Amino acid sequence: MNTKKKVFISWSKKYSGEIAKIIKTYLEDIFGNKVDFFISKEIDTGQIWHEEISKALQEADMGIFILTSENINAPWILFEAGGIFNIKKPLCMLLFGRDKQSKFDQIESPFKHIMHSSFYDKNGKKFFCDLLKNVNKYCDIGFNANVLGILTHSKADSFMTEIEPLVEEMNKTVPSDNNKMMVEQQSGIDLSVSNVFPNYRGKKIQDIPDFFHEATNKFPIKYCKENGSSNPATVFLINNTRISTFIAITDGERIVLFDRNKGKNLTSVENDRFDVFGSVPFENRTLLTKLKNSPLLEFEIEEIQAIHGFAFEDNMNKDLFRETVIMFGYAIYVSKEDLNKIPSEGSNVLVRSINEVPRNLTAKADLACQFLSKKDKKV
Repeated sequence: MNTKKKVFISWSKKYSGEIAKIIKTYLEDIFGNKVDFFISKEIDTGQIWHEEISKALQEADMGIFILTSENINAPWILFEAGGIFNIKKPLCMLLFGRDKQSKFDQIESPFKHIMHSSFYDKNGKKFFCDLLKNVNKYCDIGFNANVLGILTHSKADSFMTEIEPLVEEMNKTVPSDNNKMMVEQQSGIDLSVSNVFPNYRGKKIQDIPDFFHEATNKFPIKYCKENGSSNPATVFLINNTRISTFIAITDGERIVLFDRNKGKNLTSVENDRFDVFGSVPFENRTLLTKLKNSPLLEFEIEEIQAIHGFAFEDNMNKDLFRETVIMFGYAIYVSKEDLNKIPSEGSNVLVRSINEVPRNLTAKADLACQFLSKKDKKV
């Protein structure tokens, strides 16, 4: 019986692919008898590539993502990252940037809040050692610190000798936009609480769509389009990747959930039963419809925090058009006294303790509950 752990190595574009092959070779040399390493280029000709990649993502024990200035926001990288993220497996992001300034805190990407290691942040041996430590940890290999030290000492120099020329060639070949890790998108999108919800103190839940609408006015207009419905709202779409938002209403101990079974006429998406509040348009205007006649809309906002990470959907619409959706969330805090006014049963919204939520949650509801269940909820 094959008990090997499985690691999915994700890459996109030329240089990322070359680096991925080198990393795979070294990791197989060190862990090959305990771990199977998969990169999508290995799929045999004639196989259904999408099914093979989906299967590899589902079976992975961890994901290693090779990020460069070519692919930092590439839809395919985002798709594969979402596949690993949704099955709650660890993601290890390796950033190969242009210089020492190419760090995650200076780029606009969903990856910037995920565990990462920058090629230029550390010396070669430290970078290589951290990679080995992550595989050792998340694949339960069991090598002790002495073994990892010996492996690093024996392999790191040759590893860096192969990697460094590729990075240097990439830096000369791939155009730089003032050293920002951007490719086609030439302006960053600031989704911080201070930028999206300025002066929210004293505002109410019903005001949230207006905050989102004002934020879209700062987006590149080429990626914004109206949804074409009787209630106009802005859809933020980059190629076939839609960027959307959701909110989780909470008092810090409980969360408000939308019961899709009791609100089927209010959603056009087939998904798990219990959800937080999100929509196709960035503005999240369906919030007003889903909470129509609910006292929730009148609740005053006490605090807003950005939910770490992002939720991911790979959707097929009624016209068989595939669309990737990346959803960024915010925890909207209201008072305990206000939340006590919501009945626990009988409507399409229900209030549950964060530690006693139903099992069949959507991805964004699950992400919100994970965030709220942690003691440290700083923005």
